[in-house]
Amino acid sequence: ERHHRFATDLQTDSKGNFYYLKCTDEGLTDHAGSLIQVSPDGKEFKLYATGLRNPNGMSIGPNDLITFGKQQGGWIPHGIDNSSGGQVWAPEGSRWGPLGGKLLHLSYGKCQLFLVLHEISGNTHQGGIIQVPGIEFESGAMRARFRKQDGQLYVTGLRGWQTTAAMPGCLQRVRYT
Repeated sequence: ERHHRFATDLQTDSKGNFYYLKCTDEGLTDHAGSLIQVSPDGKEFKLYATGLRNPNGMSIGPNDLITFGKQQGGWIPHGIDNSSGGQVWAPEGSRWGPLGGKLLHLSYGKCQLFLVLHEISGNTHQGGIIQVPGIEFESGAMRARFRKQDGQLYVTGLRGWQTTAAMPGCLQRVRYT
């Protein structure tokens, strides 16, 4: 009716806590635009981070580091990525060579895969992205997982609004070569 009011993604940390993202809903709830943590037994609910504008996807990586991208942020030029998808960490020592242990970012809007140049300065995590060349998904890239059996990346996507997607949906495999 008015705005995005949905929850996106669901991840767990090493302790079994659940995390999901809640889009803005024009102030109709106290937890709009938030990352929410739910205890493993489902009895506790708390705001983990606030002030987000329609976050779409996230990842939980090494040492339970949580990453996510908000939509149409001022730090990623719209010509590069106008609408983020999720993120995924390439497994250490994987078949992904020098990208093993690195964070990958999906673009829903541009149907691309990016390498996140992550660094820690003091207590602050920061980074930038560069496009992984030669990869263009058929749909807006939303979620990705590495499959243990073959060590490859599998990406799902869809086409809705504000995307360069050619197809309504996709399931694609990405191999490091």
